[in-house]
Amino acid sequence: MAPVIFLLVGAVLAVGVAGCEDRYPRYHRERDLRVVSLSPAVTQMIVDLDQADLLVGVGANDPAAPDGLPVLGLYPGIDYEAVVAVQPTDIFLQPPDGVAPDRLLALSGRHGWRIHVYRFDTVRDVLDVLYDPGASNQFKQIGGALGVPLTAGELAARIQEQLETLATLTAGQKPPRVLLLHSLEPPAAVGPGTFLNELLVYANGVNVMITAAADYPALDRETIVELKPDVIVVLGAAAPDELPPLLRGLEIPAVQNQRIAYLDDPLALLPSSSMPRIAARLVQCLHPDLADQVDPIMNHDDAR
Repeated sequence: MAPVIFLLVGAVLAVGVAGCEDRYPRYHRERDLRVVSLSPAVTQMIVDLDQADLLVGVGANDPAAPDGLPVLGLYPGIDYEAVVAVQPTDIFLQPPDGVAPDRLLALSGRHGWRIHVYRFDTVRDVLDVLYDPGASNQFKQIGGALGVPLTAGELAARIQEQLETLATLTAGQKPPRVLLLHSLEPPAAVGPGTFLNELLVYANGVNVMITAAADYPALDRETIVELKPDVIVVLGAAAPDELPPLLRGLEIPAVQNQRIAYLDDPLALLPSSSMPRIAARLVQCLHPDLADQVDPIMNHDDAR
């Protein structure tokens, strides 16, 4: 079943954002911000908000980071001396427990940094962290913190519109039973409660791991045989020269019908503003007869 379509989302965001824009003090929008992002997902949002020029440092292994920025360590192994050296005004991070490290907080008090801590796992979380018209403090959202709430509201509305349009496109197709592999080594799948499971629903696929107890459950060859997926999509990996050992010799429809796809996109595992792009790739993997109709949906805003 396709996700619920919020028909009024564009209008609500437009009204809400326009109303809050006037409440933003001009000094905040005109202040020279120096931004550190220690979350690849947040980095992608900053780039898609056309605010990449504010970035003065990023974490290691950040596929969304523009070239040439100082790398400030791999969370939680933050290089605090390097952070101090880039003289940030704002630091964005996404710790698994939702709590900023004590040392970072102590340094922020000493240097006057603003620390923005986020935790987001679902499509709704991503939209809300960009811009939430119902939030009591708009500076807590990424758009507000950067002084561009209007742009953030428009980006959130565009993400929602593109996902819903993809759902409408695929609604008449027979949904295949899909195994989304989050990792091959060690083997891990995508379960419920994740943005990737939601993107699969938008792409009109049925997650064979929907009853799993974990969001990203481990699995083995025996489990894959029992699940009998029609399609297997390996996320964030390039197609190998031969079938990976995990799948080799399995008597399941996906292997027998050669329906194994590799979504080789460095942003595939990020809950971020890149979600429509990943959902579009999933549509092309699951419903190849619709592949030619996907690009116009993704390029619609560029043409307007």
